[in-house]
Amino acid sequence: MSLKNNILNDDEIFLKEFLKKFYRQVLKIENFTKYENILKEWVKDFLKYNEKSPEIILKLMKEHEEKENWFSSIIGFFYEHDIAI
Repeated sequence: MSLKNNILNDDEIFLKEFLKKFYRQVLKIENFTKYENILKEWVKDFLKYNEKSPEIILKLMKEHEEKENWFSSIIGFFYEHDIAI
């Protein structure tokens, strides 16, 4: 397997994990008046912890073949809250 395929596979795994954990974070929120701030900080912390650039992750989500089904809401969230803009 080439290095490029490994990188693409790593990105795919990361995106799936990010999607799953974002969804779980939404379900855990109890303070709905602050949910946007809670999610915004969680996204920034998650990406920082995983040493991922928000700009790169946004690009990967936008270019993913399942972007409309899996990532459209998160992409909108990134734009609405100026994450990676």
